Amino acid sequence: MRISDILKVKVPTPSKKEPSPTSPIEPAKHSISEEKKTEEVSPAVSGERQDIYQELTIFMENFWLRLEKGKSLEKEALQNISRKFVNAFIGNSALIAELNKPTPPDDYLPYHSVNVCLLSVALGAKLGYSRERLFDLAQTSLLHDIGMIKIPKNVFLKSSPLSKEDMEKIEEHPLHGRSILENIKGITHDILHGVHQSHERENGQGYPDGYKNGDIHDFAKIIGLSDTYEALTHDRVYRKAMCPYKAIREIIRKDGQFFHLSFLKVLIETITFYPIGCYVQLNTGEIGIVKKIYSEFPMRPVVQIIWDNDKKKLEAGKEVDLSKQLLTSIKKIFKKETVDKFSESQNKGGKGAF
Repeated sequence: MRISDILKVKVPTPSKKEPSPTSPIEPAKHSISEEKKTEEVSPAVSGERQDIYQELTIFMENFWLRLEKGKSLEKEALQNISRKFVNAFIGNSALIAELNKPTPPDDYLPYHSVNVCLLSVALGAKLGYSRERLFDLAQTSLLHDIGMIKIPKNVFLKSSPLSKEDMEKIEEHPLHGRSILENIKGITHDILHGVHQSHERENGQGYPDGYKNGDIHDFAKIIGLSDTYEALTHDRVYRKAMCPYKAIREIIRKDGQFFHLSFLKVLIETITFYPIGCYVQLNTGEIGIVKKIYSEFPMRPVVQIIWDNDKKKLEAGKEVDLSKQLLTSIKKIFKKETVDKFSESQNKGGKGAF
């Protein structure tokens, strides 16, 4: 299936939309005929989003350390940080750009949980979830891999291919997760189902129970898709990360049958292949940074040019709106580390190279 076909899919309104105690999130409109919606980020907003992302990351690092030491789950603290994160996201959806940050492949679970939470909340907001519903979704996504605490690290951090026995152990972690959570007072049925079913798939080929479409909780569908995308776009001990564009292509090519088309559409509109803040090279040879994104034109953002086609840095970079300049397109994505090294080399008088 082509991306253009997925973008034509009609996204249903939420089947369960609870009243919000404050201002509600309005359901996203997905008609490609409407006026283009854009997002951009200022330096001040960038600092704010990094603060809350960093705070949640530190919380999850300590969360996993506590679990490894056999300590109990701090439910109230988890609820508080989830609420704070959702409120921050509602006020600043550009937080999604934090998904681009690299994570350590040999100790990825805390960072993976944070990124899956970030993307799941973004998808839930696009689907029209109320603020309270997003709070529950955030908690569920942070907890979705809690059962991995029962799996030996030498199994899921293997750099070599997993054996059948290894896979069987890993596929038990949703059951371990539900077992850990079901006796904790205040953990809702939505959270339990979301954790238990987060690796189930539309065609029944997921685990642990082989549930199909209508039997899978929507939280689990969102988290399962977010989990897959996050894993593909970050380094693991057995492979390097893919760029967003290639990751979504891979999900559609290989895993499209595993996920509902309406959720795939929302993912494409949320990620837009080229997130705000990523560095790209155009087919003109110019190199710049993505500044604005259009939800209905995910492959054609606005790019601020930093270096011209001779790799000469521009004092006041021009902006190129790819939704209007149809003969110009993105040729390549660069990691931030690559751009930083090139910029440092130029600052020292060298030519540098990408």
